[in-house]
Amino acid sequence: MLRFCILVCALWLASPTFANTPPGQKCTDDNGSDRCSPVAQAKTRDTYGLADIATLAAQGTYVRRTMLVDGYGRDILAVSFVRQKGMDPFVEIRGPLPKGTKSPRSISMPISLSEWNNVLSQGIYFDRDLAPKSAANGKPELMNICLHSWMATVEVADPARLSSNTLPAMEEDAEIRTKTQSACDDGLAIQYAFQLADLAYDLLPVCQSIDLELQRSKVTALNACLSLSGDRAAAGQALPLPHGISAALNIYPKDPAQTQKALGWLIVSADPNDRPKAGSDRITQAERAALVATLQQGDIFFSGYNGIDADHVEIDAMQVQRRGDQPSADDPQRNIKIYASREVGEFRIYRIDAPAFRTVPKPAATAGQER
Repeated sequence: MLRFCILVCALWLASPTFANTPPGQKCTDDNGSDRCSPVAQAKTRDTYGLADIATLAAQGTYVRRTMLVDGYGRDILAVSFVRQKGMDPFVEIRGPLPKGTKSPRSISMPISLSEWNNVLSQGIYFDRDLAPKSAANGKPELMNICLHSWMATVEVADPARLSSNTLPAMEEDAEIRTKTQSACDDGLAIQYAFQLADLAYDLLPVCQSIDLELQRSKVTALNACLSLSGDRAAAGQALPLPHGISAALNIYPKDPAQTQKALGWLIVSADPNDRPKAGSDRITQAERAALVATLQQGDIFFSGYNGIDADHVEIDAMQVQRRGDQPSADDPQRNIKIYASREVGEFRIYRIDAPAFRTVPKPAATAGQER
């Protein structure tokens, strides 16, 4: 859940307050970073490769967008509805820029005028403050302690344009509105942010092959959608497979037999005669056991899903062997590729490319640094 509140009769746990923070507004994410400051918001825009909202307004571009931070202080998704000069309105989602790249992962799609107008109408009052609640019968309210709350910055740009409500037509000034809000606070900005994400999901057919039952919300579904490529409909349908792998490895960490059994369900059926036919994705009993063993050789972190065709998907992942209870930069790792095909309507593994584990060397110390 985005909002986890515990009602207690105890001392109030106060959050840090910043100079640009309206009274009572929570501006810090779960890592303690101030998300309301202009510097922080500029950094967040850079994280997604987004232009400044004032620049867009000066260019004659209409924008409704939100940048979302999850309950652990991580930038997770930017959703934009944009209408540029001479172009159809469109919806776009972006993920944070991967390290070492200049282009974000993004998906965009043109939308109709009625859909555009719907986006505009839902956010008319997003930046207004709600009246504070009054105490019932003069009694103080129970304290609301909110943990791991999501946050959102909403930005709106309306360039100068001709008014549609005057005769004769008169030019209206450009308008820029922004607001950052935590899910711990009562307000309309966080509500509008998730409305924008929900609308984006509904308007992006390539994302709707993702099973929402395995996602916390449409926001996380959109974030997962950014990792799909190729035949994205097939790739999205394969997402339950890594979910099943992670569940098998984490539910029975001290019971290898149970883990093997759970992982076995995720492997394609073995040929009963141990002689798979050419062109078939079936495997031998020994190959099946080897695939299960490979999956058990470390924690697996999935990164990309490429649909080869309607019935085949390739999954990129990193496998890490933990040497201790806590993650370490010295833990051996390897990049693996998992090949899955459709069997009985589901995607199951028929091959894994897994090179030897390696230890990532530490950067060499430079002059002035301790060795």
